Amino acid sequence: MDGRLLLRGPSPESESASADGRPAPDAETVGLVATLLVEPRWGRRGHGTRLLEAAVSLLRSEGLTRAIAWTPEQDKASTRFYKRAGWTPDGVLRTLDAGGQPLREIRFTGPVGSEPGNPEGPVTS
Repeated sequence: MDGRLLLRGPSPESESASADGRPAPDAETVGLVATLLVEPRWGRRGHGTRLLEAAVSLLRSEGLTRAIAWTPEQDKASTRFYKRAGWTPDGVLRTLDAGGQPLREIRFTGPVGSEPGNPEGPVTS
């Protein structure tokens, strides 16, 4: 990838659904941050924060109000990253097949509808 961010509108309904599979009431305004990675040797320099801010800005420009991201349950660095960014685990978990091994992921939800640093923006569900 050459530094561009890709945006394709709202997240698939299956990604934003509740734990029991019901569509989220705001599904049309939920974006998905599919993958956000920084090579470890470049970590702890603000690159991840800038990438997330750019993704959120693009989602906001598309009229979306919140975003979701999945991270492996055992990935403590990503968990800390999203929590520091003001995102919260929303209680939805999934288990993927990763080459014959189960990979359990946590879904995080974060605000999109407000400017960065504005605590008065939309509250995540």
